[in-house]
Amino acid sequence: MASSPDFDDVLATLKRVALAAGDMILRGSETMRHKQAAGLNGTVKEKLNSTDVVTETDEAVERFVAEELNSKYPHYKFIGEESGANEALTEDPTFICDPIDGTMNYIHGHPYVSISLGLAYKMRPAVGVVYNPFHHHLYTAAPGRGAYFEDFRGERRLPLTSPAPPLGGLRESLVLVEWGKEREGINWETVVDTFKNLTAKDGGMVHDLRTFGGAALNLCTVAAGFVDMAWGGGWEAWDVCAGWAILLEAGGRIFDGNPSKAMDEPPVDGQMYLAGKSPASSPSLGNGQVLHVWQVRGASKGQEPLAEEFWCQVGGPQKRWTYGKR
Repeated sequence: MASSPDFDDVLATLKRVALAAGDMILRGSETMRHKQAAGLNGTVKEKLNSTDVVTETDEAVERFVAEELNSKYPHYKFIGEESGANEALTEDPTFICDPIDGTMNYIHGHPYVSISLGLAYKMRPAVGVVYNPFHHHLYTAAPGRGAYFEDFRGERRLPLTSPAPPLGGLRESLVLVEWGKEREGINWETVVDTFKNLTAKDGGMVHDLRTFGGAALNLCTVAAGFVDMAWGGGWEAWDVCAGWAILLEAGGRIFDGNPSKAMDEPPVDGQMYLAGKSPASSPSLGNGQVLHVWQVRGASKGQEPLAEEFWCQVGGPQKRWTYGKR
């Protein structure tokens, strides 16, 4: 059995690996552009449907990451999006990797792309590194060390505005949302109806919705305080583990993406989330998909009332997502 992690050492290692993987992502992007120009599309494969794809670079980056981490931490477990044969999440130290978060952006040449590397310990997000190599945006966090953002201006602690201002209601909020991979059925209808409710004059009437296409960077965007909250469903542990660790260290909070009487955080693999800005209790990652999550930025007050207000706007046939129910 692996001993308790040295979080400082893990963080330094994940930063090194993420930066090296970022170079691979940039080179892969150039190669893919040349192949697309030549009419060669073999670098992209579909998984669930045409909205769920994988590239040769996804697979190459994940192999590189797994080899690097296994060589230094041979007793730690590894879960990656493209591995195919992942270990079950347990309380043991487990690296969780999304080699390219935002693959659809990547194949279209949109720069909202990152590598997401997290360490889960005792089934909770502990260390997180999320790196966008196109903009050199590096987000990092480890337990008790705080969360940080680095760009061409250097490294700064998150949230970028401190102390974070109080949260208002939905009508004062900028919200990150995602369409997800499903294009029919209950979960699809839930997304469409919720978006309508959030923007309606007699509904949430939010300042606006934003859809960027990357779960890990979405969590970091909330952690930085650039938006007030994010809502997503159908996400897996590799989509959220690293960003979740960063959000918590920045004072943010994760709630269940479905309406809930409890204010507890969902499991890491629960698939449904609501994320926002302030301190919270510590849920586990769980096993399987993350399901739905709501994330709220750090704030001196207002997180729980805002979560409750958001839940009132969740639409669809059942007024909730059904991810994870088969």
